[in-house]
Amino acid sequence: MRRPLECGRVIIADGPRGDARAVEPLRWPVLVGMGAALAALGAVIVYASHGLTLSHYDGRAHLVVARRIIDSLTPGWHQIGAVWLPLPHLINLVPVQWDWAYRTGASAIALSVLCMGVSAFASARLLLRATGSYLAGAVAAILLVTNVNVLYLHATPMTEPLLYALAFLSVERLDAWLRDPHRSASIAGIPIFLLCRTRYEGWMLTAAAMPLALFVLLGRHAARAWSIRRFVALAIWPAAAVLGFLCLSKATVGEWFVSSGFFVPDNPARGSATLVLAQLRDGIERLSSPAYAAFGAFGFVVVAMRALSSARRRSLLVALSLAAMAALPFLAFHAGHPFRIRYMTPLVASAALYAGFVVGFAPSLARVAILVVGAVLIVPDVHPYDHTAPMIVEARREERHQRARAEVTDALEARWDGTPILMSMGSLAHYMHDLGRRGFDIRDFIHEGNGEIWDAAVADPAAHATFLIVEEHAEGGDFFAHLLRDRPDIAGKFDRIASGGNVALYRRK
Repeated sequence: MRRPLECGRVIIADGPRGDARAVEPLRWPVLVGMGAALAALGAVIVYASHGLTLSHYDGRAHLVVARRIIDSLTPGWHQIGAVWLPLPHLINLVPVQWDWAYRTGASAIALSVLCMGVSAFASARLLLRATGSYLAGAVAAILLVTNVNVLYLHATPMTEPLLYALAFLSVERLDAWLRDPHRSASIAGIPIFLLCRTRYEGWMLTAAAMPLALFVLLGRHAARAWSIRRFVALAIWPAAAVLGFLCLSKATVGEWFVSSGFFVPDNPARGSATLVLAQLRDGIERLSSPAYAAFGAFGFVVVAMRALSSARRRSLLVALSLAAMAALPFLAFHAGHPFRIRYMTPLVASAALYAGFVVGFAPSLARVAILVVGAVLIVPDVHPYDHTAPMIVEARREERHQRARAEVTDALEARWDGTPILMSMGSLAHYMHDLGRRGFDIRDFIHEGNGEIWDAAVADPAAHATFLIVEEHAEGGDFFAHLLRDRPDIAGKFDRIASGGNVALYRRK
């Protein structure tokens, strides 16, 4: 056996066949993760005091989807849905049945805080293993928790925090698995499986990571058949995750994959790759700063060069797959999806890890210079708890409509007779959550998840509901807005009794 290579306090021993076995201290990554989680908890306290934790309409909608699996006219597995991936909703399934947790989002926000800790832990562990630098992990974690846009998301019930945590954990575990041929594929496969059940960015990351992992396996071991068998054992996990979701989609909505019908293509960059790339770059720089983005890009190059120049570090190629998450906003904006700046937040989070590699791979004396330059260029753009940060501005975009809908809520509450209310969850799930604060349960509504009941109500609304709530303007209006405009015979059966915040309340005559 060749002499172990000491890398800081991480000892990597080469076995008889060049196999890498790592003895990794866990205390430092755990401390980094705990510190990051505490920072996220502090953000929760600050943003909750300003009423911002539930500002984003998608955050409230995710709570509704989790709750409706049990709280529904037709409860059951088919309520999980087919557009959003199911893991965040399944995790929150039980907690959100508690009214307080549902109305405040407390359980989902607690998950987001935990996810910040996991992201920082996985980053520090990967950086310590790869570079031997404790400082590198601290730098990555500091960049994560001082970016107000990334930090804000960890104080909300949004699904991005779970994406970051599982993305970093998947890459870290995949690197560990590639370094040690004796480890089971499940150590990397399980995080990747969960990642592919969280958000579609995880599919993009996995699509890039799998061929990189195969390249590493084939390049490291002479036994090609053995490498392929090992790769297949890994690939089964993401394949099962994606196939399972496709089957769920087919069983719930009749389509293998819902790829249209949930947005109006109005992005000016539609069909232009050049304009889309400009939007991506602009979004990343607005969410961080040009210097921050440049450090991240430089770190990406450093990782690629180090991995390709050394067979021992070849497994680090899988860290490059984090950048593949850019494929989702690229494809969405190219198809005309409205610009959403939060779609670039996974890239900002990934840039923090890449910046850690810049520090970790630098010579000891150069690290000080890099930290000084980074501080001079990045710190001036750090504004903790800035309520004008792009992510917070985007989250608050719907607040004025939320306030204006109070008139509709008052009118409904005063007139409601206890019968089911017809309402599109696809368009108004966030308002459904608002109504929950006034005592309405999800089983009080007829929505898309109710199958045949919904189909019958769509065909003849007046025969199935006394009250109808319609989104009249956003993205051209929902299904019922178009139905009332195009079908005078149906519109004539209802009276419009209240409106506000793009929403109107109708009562059957």
